[in-house]
Amino acid sequence: MNKQKIGWIGLIMMACSPLIFWVIRIPLTIRFSDVSTTATSIGQITGLVALSLYAVTLVLSGRYRWIEEIFGGSTKVYQIHHILGGVSFILILLHPLFLAGSYATFSLKAAAALLLPGSDMTINLGIIALYGTLILLVLTFFIKLPYFTWKATHKFLGVAFAFSVLHSFLVSSDISSYLPLRIYMLVFFGVGLGSYFKGTILRRILTKDWDYMIIKVYESGEHMIKIDTKPTDKVIGFRPGQFVFLRFPQDSTMKLTLESLGIFPARTLRPGVKIKIRGPMGKLRYEQFFKKDQIWIVSGIGIIPFLSVVHSMEQSSNIRVYYVIYDQYEVAYMNELSLITSKMPNIKAFLYSTREHGKLTVEMLEKDVGDFAGKEIIVAGPPLIAINLRSQFNALHSKGAKIHYEILHHV
Repeated sequence: MNKQKIGWIGLIMMACSPLIFWVIRIPLTIRFSDVSTTATSIGQITGLVALSLYAVTLVLSGRYRWIEEIFGGSTKVYQIHHILGGVSFILILLHPLFLAGSYATFSLKAAAALLLPGSDMTINLGIIALYGTLILLVLTFFIKLPYFTWKATHKFLGVAFAFSVLHSFLVSSDISSYLPLRIYMLVFFGVGLGSYFKGTILRRILTKDWDYMIIKVYESGEHMIKIDTKPTDKVIGFRPGQFVFLRFPQDSTMKLTLESLGIFPARTLRPGVKIKIRGPMGKLRYEQFFKKDQIWIVSGIGIIPFLSVVHSMEQSSNIRVYYVIYDQYEVAYMNELSLITSKMPNIKAFLYSTREHGKLTVEMLEKDVGDFAGKEIIVAGPPLIAINLRSQFNALHSKGAKIHYEILHHV
């Protein structure tokens, strides 16, 4: 069993672990004795698992290296964070609905009190957490906000979680009335809130930044900027295929390529400007699939991990790289690709324009490549290309192909 499957099993076990105490406290025959108690029990189950998952998602957002090692990089960790966050939100919605359904068997007014603010502050804390989380996740999933606005709103999920914790400890519940469960959830919530504070308020204190200076800036395509940097103190331990996060405050040279997303003004990129580098991040390292046949599908900034890996090779295995662009104006590094293929004949590069040929599909690749068995398939680029190919590639696991994703976007 690989590390990712073990990691998923661990996450599911952690999310469901509070139910062990819940089952021990009161026999299931009593908890599911009639319609009303069954609705209450389902409401309690959804509430416990939702809070546990909420805590787990906060831990996943903490950028812990050991978690990235288990799941195969920060990209996959963020995907899992996204999935579990959605599941947690569904359970949060179901929690008051089932409880309200139980109350409705004897009083509609009592049922409505669970969904609307009233005089009971312990209930109000849960309502604030519910609607606060609802608003924040609608902003996250359905509304395209400017990056820094989105990032600021996302940080308030920890505040909503804190209200959920207060609600669970103060309202009449299994957590507030059963000491073993209360202690267990206190530890659980403490880890979740600790990870939230680590990733927000204490982030700049606890996270190691590397001091570098820009020494050269030049255009590298319509939407890309390339900068050369050098350390002003210690050198970052960077491996080919990885990426870093940059912060712009007011030989060891490292070359970086940035995709222009309108997040920072271009005038900040000039020689002599000091920057903070955080990382390195990512698990897309060549030693993972050294001497194996590879198929790379790259788009946008995703061409950079490929070039980084190729430049580190002394010799190459058989590699086919499909450079996906919309039109010729998006082409960057084609000259460098041509130079690489002329020196390393085992590498074949293909330029694919979606404007001319439509979306690249797995069926097209299969016709061109043939059997995928035993090959390493690497998809690197913005989220859209991975979303388009992921469902198609999932079927290839039965054909012996191993697929890696490095989704590159601002976080």
